[in-house]
Amino acid sequence: MKKEISEFIFQIRLPILLVVLLWIIESADYFLHFDLTNLGIYPREISGLIGIFASPFIHSNWDHLLSNTAPLLILTSIMVIFYKKVAVKAFL
Repeated sequence: MKKEISEFIFQIRLPILLVVLLWIIESADYFLHFDLTNLGIYPREISGLIGIFASPFIHSNWDHLLSNTAPLLILTSIMVIFYKKVAVKAFL
């Protein structure tokens, strides 16, 4: 029983780290006034190309991040538990 619990915690470390990273990014955006929403996807503009890579990590406000946290944590946890071999590739 103890081994299963420790294995479960080991498996969900990646989803937890992802959620923590998103909260750190939003905190930096809020407290340091980075205005990261400028890194969104802007169609037909060269400057909007960075948004393809940056947009999964930025949120418009705290409500947006909060509403995404639970589904992201649950769905990514399911992915790493049931699809161990491809989970990291899917994240990347």
